[in-house]
Amino acid sequence: MPAPEEHKTVQARILKYAQEIGWTYVPRVEAEARRGFTPHPSPLPQEGLSS
Repeated sequence: MPAPEEHKTVQARILKYAQEIGWTYVPRVEAEARRGFTPHPSPLPQEGLSS
């Protein structure tokens, strides 16, 4: 059996609770844009590019 992951055991529960008490979930990309962060490049290689 795979080990529990942090998202399932902690983050998902916290997000659910926060929404239940009236907080609004904002996806990471939108939150960073609101804060004026420079978008991060994708950590995954793009298809068709060779190293």
